Amino acid sequence: MRPGRTMGNSVGTPGPQGYENNPSHYQAYLKCPACPGVLLCPLNSEGQPYQFSQCSQMPQLHHFCTSCLSPWLPSSEASGGCCSNRSCQVVSTLLTCDTVKDPQSRVFGCPVFRACPKCYSLIMHTKGCKYVTCPTCHHRFCFMCLQRSEECQKAKDLYWSLSCTKPMAERQRFLT
Repeated sequence: MRPGRTMGNSVGTPGPQGYENNPSHYQAYLKCPACPGVLLCPLNSEGQPYQFSQCSQMPQLHHFCTSCLSPWLPSSEASGGCCSNRSCQVVSTLLTCDTVKDPQSRVFGCPVFRACPKCYSLIMHTKGCKYVTCPTCHHRFCFMCLQRSEECQKAKDLYWSLSCTKPMAERQRFLT
């Protein structure tokens, strides 16, 4: 199950037209990125989830991509709509990847993948200190807090420490 998803009963929760009060028409709940509501994932006639979800609390039916939680562009006559994020697959990977489980790792507890804060290329920490250099744009940053290495290094006494003095950055989401 993806981060942010919880299973629940949708009975009594407003949903897309034709789906009200029918829990069999929803896959799972996602937390809405725009409000405290939940995103309802309607299922099509074959029981498969649509690629978008709808917020239960937004007055206008606001749609989000179920992969990256970016706004869903309305459908045209030719298509059923599409995600507005050109980096949808990258953000989906960032939101759903596992965390580093090796307690000996300098980035223990971080998501396995991070995106370079400068160019959004996917990077995986493989070994060594908490700092990584993007192979695409050569930006050097802390894998834990995502700050430029110069900013993170301001605590010189902790430069080589196993942890960062700043809070661990949350999973990354961005729109390109």
